[in-house]
Amino acid sequence: MPHRAVHRPPRLLLVVGGFFVLTVGGLGLRGITALLGGDVISSFDNLRGFLLQVPTVGIAIAIGVLATVRRP
Repeated sequence: MPHRAVHRPPRLLLVVGGFFVLTVGGLGLRGITALLGGDVISSFDNLRGFLLQVPTVGIAIAIGVLATVRRP
């Protein structure tokens, strides 16, 4: 089994990060679609959730990367 480079985070962290980014992006897309479809209440609820989750996921991924950095 090939070993990862010392300066790279574990693969699982990268895969989980991508999954959550796609999930949050889907929520934003659902909000825009509902807004264009005329369902204003549902669209603003979805967009509010999107705007709250984007920085949360970004901070969580950054913490995960920082937690896995190996110091010399």
